[in-house]
Amino acid sequence: SIDVAIAFFNEDPALIEASIGSVLAQDGVQVGRVIAVDDGSRSAETSRHLEDIFRDEPTVLVIRREENTGKRHALGVAFDHMVSSYAALLDSDTVLEPAALANLLARMDDRTAAVTANIKALNRDDNWLSRLIDARYRNAFMVERAAQSVMGAALCASGVLSVYRSDFLRAVKNEWMEQRF
Repeated sequence: SIDVAIAFFNEDPALIEASIGSVLAQDGVQVGRVIAVDDGSRSAETSRHLEDIFRDEPTVLVIRREENTGKRHALGVAFDHMVSSYAALLDSDTVLEPAALANLLARMDDRTAAVTANIKALNRDDNWLSRLIDARYRNAFMVERAAQSVMGAALCASGVLSVYRSDFLRAVKNEWMEQRF
């Protein structure tokens, strides 16, 4: 099974609801837990909305932090609630295609600690900026990450959507939490 961690801050409730909904609708994979961590949003409205919408969904856990400490620390809180063999880290505005997690898990093996997705912007046709961002995503995932993969080591797994072996995340959590870029 796979657990999914989503950190959010001042997010539109409809976006994160769609994100969580797309996780719950995954084909070909058992989702253990979806852990959504509100990293100190100005209002608790989104957290309350998610708790209300998903109250009958036992796999969804919504955690509200009072203080904004950044995405990395919010994800660290989610790590403490993970129980599955694999963990996906997902941006709060990411909507998954139905087989996204199964496709990523199919790439995992004993030598692989993480895999990252090929990302497309949902709003890529809205304006010049969204087209530019989508072009950057295509270059990053279809050229850069693909080339790095051929060499046997990707330099960065995208925060938009990446899957990790949970034992690997636990092993590097403390060091990762203290890193600064």
